[in-house]
Amino acid sequence: MIYYFENKENWKRAKEELLSWIQTPYKHMGTVKGRGVDCNMFIGKTLVNLGILKDLNYDYYPKDWWLHTDKQIILDYVEKHRKLLKNGFDFQEIDFNKENLLEGDYLGFSLLNKKGIINHSGIYLGNDEFIHSTPKRGVCIEKLTNYWKRHLRLVIRLVKKGK
Repeated sequence: MIYYFENKENWKRAKEELLSWIQTPYKHMGTVKGRGVDCNMFIGKTLVNLGILKDLNYDYYPKDWWLHTDKQIILDYVEKHRKLLKNGFDFQEIDFNKENLLEGDYLGFSLLNKKGIINHSGIYLGNDEFIHSTPKRGVCIEKLTNYWKRHLRLVIRLVKKGK
């Protein structure tokens, strides 16, 4: 398996798609560019638009779901969507303490909870920046500051069967 965005043309296309969502307001479970999207749907819809993911498969989840359960809902969706990846694609978990982040890496954060539940996500853009959707700012680019690094719990890399 090879890192999919090693091909700079693939990364260029993906980055253009990600950036086209900038200033889309936050909307819980929203999926419409320019109208509203949450952090989870933003990543899923981007993968659909890039032709990497066949479809989105989400059940309803409350805005504050992580306060009421120990379930790793975002991780469950990562696994559910692994089955909907187009032929040849896969997700590979990365040990971010040993490997550098690469453009296009999925970042899973544990915020505002002591249980370690991953409840926020974004995509690494390179140069210590990532893109995500927040309730206050919608889809925006943010520096991967020490705050974010402290809360980073998961990195997943998109890979594809190679030659």
